[in-house]
Amino acid sequence: MNDIEKIIIRFDVEDSMPVNQSLGSIMQGVLMEHLDNDYSKYLHSKNLRPYSQFVMYDRDNQELIWNITALNAEACREIITPLRQLPAKCWLRHKQKHIFTKDIETLAACSYEEFSAQHMLNSSEQHNIKFNFLTSTSFKSEGNYLLYPEVYFIFNNLLKRWNTFAGEYSLDQYMDLATLISQVSIVDYKLKYKKFSVERVSLPGFVGELTLKQQAPEPISNMLFLLADYANYAGVGIKTAIGMGGTLAYSK
Repeated sequence: MNDIEKIIIRFDVEDSMPVNQSLGSIMQGVLMEHLDNDYSKYLHSKNLRPYSQFVMYDRDNQELIWNITALNAEACREIITPLRQLPAKCWLRHKQKHIFTKDIETLAACSYEEFSAQHMLNSSEQHNIKFNFLTSTSFKSEGNYLLYPEVYFIFNNLLKRWNTFAGEYSLDQYMDLATLISQVSIVDYKLKYKKFSVERVSLPGFVGELTLKQQAPEPISNMLFLLADYANYAGVGIKTAIGMGGTLAYSK
């Protein structure tokens, strides 16, 4: 049984329809329209939702690319399964436009046991972790938006998501966040301010690249790489259910 499942769905779009990252908030509406009504209500009651999604635009192929990841077994069943049955065209009510389904591709499917084993049982010779924030990313602390990716907030956010959805593979008993981040430093970044629009509200955020260096002993290093890899599925920061925080992360 899969606990984590990531798919991408490619669409053709009408020439007159502008495509940008904020379309993610509209695609969340498309997602909800294809879910069981009771499960949709359940998701709306949760602060931390068991999925992430964001959109990108491939200019070369003129395709809208929708990235969706389910983060527990129930979400795999209730979200990914119906999305595999999308009709040939979907109506975007807020845009009054159709998008046309081209193909659906599975990028990853595994259990938390398999994901954990991949990182905890295999040491890495790499020391750097690179995050590429593809869609606007932000954090909130004490009611304020944080417009710079501090190490603490990145790993605190990822650890919270992991421990919420990983069940018996929770890292609570192994992980002291202060100890973890004391082993990590920022060595390079190329970031820019970019707002994310939701209806008539603009949420502040950043996009771009961030490189971290870690010099932790093997057990902590393995957990750092595990959480960084998890960012590829869970996203990073706030509002990952509506298209913010889409992230590509890898060791280097």
